Amino acid sequence: MTDEQPPDREEPQAREDRESVSLDPETVRRLRAMTRMVAEDMQRHVAQIVIPFRERAAEIREQAEAALAGVRSTLERAGRAAVDAIERTVPPNWDLADPRGLVELFRGRFDLAVEGVVVTWVPRNSVLNAIENTDDGDDRRAVLVANADAILEDCRQALQLVADSDGRPVTVMLAGYGLEAVDAAGDGRWAAAQALAVNVLETSIRRLLGKKLPQLRDESIEWDDAATLYWLRESMTMVAVQPALEGWWPDRQPVPARLDRHATVHAVDPVQYTQANALQAVMLVASLLREAHQMWLRRSRPVIGRCRT
Repeated sequence: MTDEQPPDREEPQAREDRESVSLDPETVRRLRAMTRMVAEDMQRHVAQIVIPFRERAAEIREQAEAALAGVRSTLERAGRAAVDAIERTVPPNWDLADPRGLVELFRGRFDLAVEGVVVTWVPRNSVLNAIENTDDGDDRRAVLVANADAILEDCRQALQLVADSDGRPVTVMLAGYGLEAVDAAGDGRWAAAQALAVNVLETSIRRLLGKKLPQLRDESIEWDDAATLYWLRESMTMVAVQPALEGWWPDRQPVPARLDRHATVHAVDPVQYTQANALQAVMLVASLLREAHQMWLRRSRPVIGRCRT
């Protein structure tokens, strides 16, 4: 036996198929030429589509960038305008960089004002922060006494601005008397300062707000999520006055330690006449007159009477 393998034999059908597709050289040349022509034609068509698209895409991109630049500029201007508006509205004695944010800052200060703490225009932010960290009225009064010089300086600046202005004459006049109360306090005449400041406060309520004391005392001034910043600032100014108007009945109640208009007028007593109460009275006057002057500049009616009840 031999190890040699028989030669492969091509099947007849395969050989027939191979022979049937054989092309002569001229046909092959023509097919290749046609293929090149088709390829070149396709390249031309693709170029006619792609190149203009690229050019148009660049044009569109430039237009989009120009439009975005315009939008950015508009947003920047709107942002600056919004910040300016907020800065004009937020009491200048507040710190806009407060980590609580603007809404929570307003809410926290509003709650303080409801408790009788003066928060608008005076005193400065560091004193307000110290008051916020107290637990009760005694601690708050201690903060006022500890910061008496700074508080009087703040009140003087606020009242001097009104007194030196061309504002409403009655407001200018009352600011002058408020400054006399500040002077008395600065000289250590706390009782005189308290008595004068309380009378200026009462006159301001009657003549500037057009309200009788019980009307302001009983006015419902509550937090409103939909309120404007102006409304909130005016409301905080007014609501801080209310606790001083609560009333005191000498035949039924002991002389209160907190500032009380009725007790100041009708009960000369060391429990009522204190350095802390004198400072509170002067701050109420400075805050109310400064806000009244601002409302006059804006030609707006006082918020009292417009509050939601």
